Amino acid sequence: PIRSSAQLKMCNRIKEKHCKLHKNREGGDKGYTRFTLPDGINLSIGDERYKAPEILFNPLKVGVDQMGVQEVVYTALNSLDSKTRIQASKLLVTGGTSLLDNFIPRLEDEYKRHTSKTKLKG
Repeated sequence: PIRSSAQLKMCNRIKEKHCKLHKNREGGDKGYTRFTLPDGINLSIGDERYKAPEILFNPLKVGVDQMGVQEVVYTALNSLDSKTRIQASKLLVTGGTSLLDNFIPRLEDEYKRHTSKTKLKG
Protein backbone atom coordinates (compact mmCIF):
# COMPACT_ATOMS: atom_id res chain seq x y z
CA PRO A 1 0.00 0.00 0.00
CA ILE A 2 1.03 3.59 -0.62
CA ARG A 3 1.65 5.20 2.75
CA SER A 4 3.02 8.67 2.00
CA SER A 5 2.80 11.50 -0.49
CA ALA A 6 6.40 10.77 -1.51
CA GLN A 7 5.41 7.20 -2.41
CA LEU A 8 2.41 8.49 -4.37
CA LYS A 9 4.67 10.91 -6.28
CA MET A 10 7.04 8.06 -7.09
CA CYS A 11 4.14 5.92 -8.35
CA ASN A 12 3.00 8.78 -10.56
CA ARG A 13 6.51 9.24 -11.97
CA ILE A 14 6.75 5.53 -12.74
CA LYS A 15 3.33 5.61 -14.41
CA GLU A 16 4.09 8.69 -16.48
CA LYS A 17 7.52 7.53 -17.57
CA HIS A 18 7.06 3.78 -18.05
CA CYS A 19 3.37 2.93 -18.57
CA LYS A 20 1.98 2.80 -22.09
CA LEU A 21 -1.27 2.07 -23.86
CA HIS A 22 -1.67 0.12 -27.05
CA LYS A 23 -3.30 2.07 -29.85
CA ASN A 24 -5.88 -0.70 -29.99
CA ARG A 25 -6.82 -3.54 -27.69
CA GLU A 26 -4.22 -5.89 -29.11
CA GLY A 27 -0.49 -5.68 -29.22
CA GLY A 28 2.19 -6.02 -26.72
CA ASP A 29 5.72 -5.16 -25.98
CA LYS A 30 7.22 -7.98 -23.98
CA GLY A 31 10.31 -5.93 -23.22
CA TYR A 32 11.17 -4.95 -19.70
CA THR A 33 12.19 -1.59 -18.34
CA ARG A 34 14.38 -1.18 -15.31
CA PHE A 35 14.69 1.73 -12.92
CA THR A 36 16.02 2.52 -9.48
CA LEU A 37 13.87 3.84 -6.66
CA PRO A 38 15.19 6.63 -4.42
CA ASP A 39 16.02 4.10 -1.69
CA GLY A 40 18.28 2.21 -4.13
CA ILE A 41 15.95 -0.70 -4.84
CA ASN A 42 16.06 -1.77 -8.50
CA LEU A 43 12.76 -2.64 -10.15
CA SER A 44 11.98 -4.25 -13.47
CA ILE A 45 8.52 -4.11 -15.04
CA GLY A 46 7.25 -5.73 -18.22
CA ASP A 47 3.63 -6.46 -19.13
CA GLU A 48 2.47 -4.50 -16.08
CA ARG A 49 3.32 -1.23 -17.78
CA TYR A 50 0.64 -2.06 -20.37
CA LYS A 51 -1.80 -3.92 -18.15
CA ALA A 52 -2.12 -1.21 -15.50
CA PRO A 53 -3.34 1.55 -17.85
CA GLU A 54 -5.75 -0.87 -19.56
CA ILE A 55 -7.87 -0.62 -16.42
CA LEU A 56 -8.82 2.91 -17.52
CA PHE A 57 -10.74 1.45 -20.44
CA ASN A 58 -11.84 -1.85 -18.90
CA PRO A 59 -12.12 -1.66 -15.09
CA LEU A 60 -13.76 -5.11 -15.03
CA LYS A 61 -10.30 -6.58 -15.68
CA VAL A 62 -9.63 -5.98 -12.00
CA GLY A 63 -13.17 -6.66 -10.79
CA VAL A 64 -14.31 -3.03 -10.61
CA ASP A 65 -17.85 -2.59 -11.93
CA GLN A 66 -17.43 0.96 -13.23
CA MET A 67 -17.51 2.64 -16.61
CA GLY A 68 -14.33 2.91 -18.64
CA VAL A 69 -13.09 6.38 -19.53
CA GLN A 70 -14.66 6.14 -23.00
CA GLU A 71 -18.05 5.42 -21.42
CA VAL A 72 -17.64 8.32 -18.99
CA VAL A 73 -16.98 10.69 -21.91
CA TYR A 74 -19.97 9.28 -23.80
CA THR A 75 -22.26 9.63 -20.77
CA ALA A 76 -21.11 13.19 -20.08
CA LEU A 77 -21.66 14.25 -23.70
CA ASN A 78 -24.99 12.45 -23.87
CA SER A 79 -26.22 14.35 -20.82
CA LEU A 80 -25.98 17.61 -22.81
CA ASP A 81 -28.82 18.86 -24.99
CA SER A 82 -28.17 18.33 -28.70
CA LYS A 83 -27.30 22.00 -29.42
CA THR A 84 -24.74 22.13 -26.62
CA ARG A 85 -23.39 18.72 -27.60
CA ILE A 86 -22.61 20.01 -31.10
CA GLN A 87 -20.73 22.94 -29.56
CA ALA A 88 -18.82 20.51 -27.32
CA SER A 89 -17.68 18.31 -30.19
CA LYS A 90 -14.02 19.15 -29.52
CA LEU A 91 -12.62 17.82 -26.26
CA LEU A 92 -9.57 18.97 -24.35
CA VAL A 93 -7.99 16.06 -22.52
CA THR A 94 -5.58 17.06 -19.75
CA GLY A 95 -3.85 15.59 -16.74
CA GLY A 96 -0.97 13.26 -16.02
CA THR A 97 -2.70 10.09 -17.17
CA SER A 98 -3.61 11.66 -20.51
CA LEU A 99 0.15 11.94 -21.16
CA LEU A 100 0.51 8.16 -21.38
CA ASP A 101 1.80 7.04 -24.78
CA ASN A 102 -1.17 6.45 -27.10
CA PHE A 103 -3.80 7.68 -24.62
CA ILE A 104 -5.54 10.07 -27.04
CA PRO A 105 -5.62 7.68 -30.05
CA ARG A 106 -6.83 4.88 -27.79
CA LEU A 107 -9.54 7.05 -26.25
CA GLU A 108 -10.71 8.06 -29.73
CA ASP A 109 -10.77 4.43 -30.87
CA GLU A 110 -12.60 3.17 -27.78
CA TYR A 111 -15.08 6.04 -27.95
CA LYS A 112 -15.87 5.23 -31.59
CA ARG A 113 -16.34 1.55 -30.69
CA HIS A 114 -18.65 2.48 -27.84
CA THR A 115 -20.73 4.93 -29.88
CA SER A 116 -21.13 2.43 -32.71
CA LYS A 117 -22.94 0.17 -30.23
CA THR A 118 -25.16 2.89 -28.74
CA LYS A 119 -27.16 5.89 -29.88
CA LEU A 120 -26.75 9.46 -28.71
CA LYS A 121 -30.03 10.92 -27.53
CA GLY A 122 -31.73 13.82 -29.28
